[in-house]
Amino acid sequence: MKVFSNSAATLFMALMLVAPLAAQKGGGKSGGSHSIPTAAPSASYNPGYRPSSTESVFDPYPITRPDPAKPLLVNEQPPCFRWPMNPLLSGTVNAKRMDVPASAQEKFSRACNAAREKKLSVAEESLDKAVKLYPQFSAAWVLLGQVAADQGHNEKAAQACTTARNEDATYLPGYLCLADIAARQQRWSEVAELTNQVLGMHPIKAPAAFYYNCLAYFYLRQFPAAEKSALNAMTNVPKQAEPQIHLLLAKIYEQENKRDLEAEQLREYLKLAPNAVDAPIARQILKQINSEPPARNATAEPR
Repeated sequence: MKVFSNSAATLFMALMLVAPLAAQKGGGKSGGSHSIPTAAPSASYNPGYRPSSTESVFDPYPITRPDPAKPLLVNEQPPCFRWPMNPLLSGTVNAKRMDVPASAQEKFSRACNAAREKKLSVAEESLDKAVKLYPQFSAAWVLLGQVAADQGHNEKAAQACTTARNEDATYLPGYLCLADIAARQQRWSEVAELTNQVLGMHPIKAPAAFYYNCLAYFYLRQFPAAEKSALNAMTNVPKQAEPQIHLLLAKIYEQENKRDLEAEQLREYLKLAPNAVDAPIARQILKQINSEPPARNATAEPR
């Protein structure tokens, strides 16, 4: 068990108090619609932090408006999908994705535009019609799951995501849709299982699958597995997502008491996001690490 010095214990307690504030600043509730926290988990190094039921765990990507006149490629994710379903690229193709009738595609495109404008009830209504016209429309089921979850309709969201996966077992967004819902509800073993299934299908690009997998193992306190997924996530995320991966790696190394590696990740985080809401906390922790005796940094046993 790790023993804190007086200064370290004081800092740790201070960060525990800051955690709710950091999470609130990062993404609070806004009219019941989707909110985007700045970082997950909180930069306080508090494994007790959990995303609220109205938050997605982490969402670094903007939503773009789809072109209703442009048909989607069968292995391309709709541009109105959010994290963790976008960006995602799979090499698998299913005939059901190519057979969507024009009437259902039109309803889906309208729903995408409504979701982009945060008109969630309008989007939900259009998606209900789309899946009625074509029950095998996995992309519509996934978007319906996201829209329903954003409105707090958790049971409908879970049913929609489950249907997407059941209709097409090779459609990876169905699994990530369920993983996102499980993460909101703090069911980390389920998140790990779902993301392991995604990664077992060898997607071409799936940064969110690695990120959620890392987050799940972090909360399950399986830190080597969490580190492996975080490093894999780092290889194919866009630059705007990199700071959060560095921050999560720092938390993993802190739990393992690998203070030199923790400091390295904090420096990278501050280099990329010097003005982030969690940057002052990161600087405090880095200052504390730098003040510790070298022997402790190099030889301390993990707690």
